[in-house]
Amino acid sequence: NAQGLQGSWECFDGFQGTMRAPTWVGSCITFEFLEEIGPDGQERATLSGSCRMSFAEGTGQAMSLTFRAEPEASQSKEGHMELFVGSLGQGQPCFWQRGHAEHPTPSLPAQIPPLVLVLTMGMFFGSGPTASPTAIPLGLPSLEEASRNVLQNDASFN
Repeated sequence: NAQGLQGSWECFDGFQGTMRAPTWVGSCITFEFLEEIGPDGQERATLSGSCRMSFAEGTGQAMSLTFRAEPEASQSKEGHMELFVGSLGQGQPCFWQRGHAEHPTPSLPAQIPPLVLVLTMGMFFGSGPTASPTAIPLGLPSLEEASRNVLQNDASFN
């Protein structure tokens, strides 16, 4: 039962506000946890790791970030985290939600469950701290709808 934030996902859809942002399509987002052990030998209260966003093939562009999340991020189905660029001391709050694994069929092999990542990019573009998103914004596809779209697109390519 795959859970948590760690893994790699190909972006099949993107939005800026409620408008489609096709520049995200084909990008790959990878989250890797770093082991966090405090001086007392106990696990720390937050998890951190690296996030790499490699934009669609042919652009050659990639962005390396770090993130900090609650310890449950390695086992949960959803949660909050902060993304950090370079030496910026203020993180950009994000919300993530992971779908359910589909049962494999002869025509569709088992796949990693889909991930929805809600980024508020204001900090990265100089508009200062923004409130942490708490869910997928109204007007955008739900995780279930997005998952169905991915499965339909995958089936049409096979």
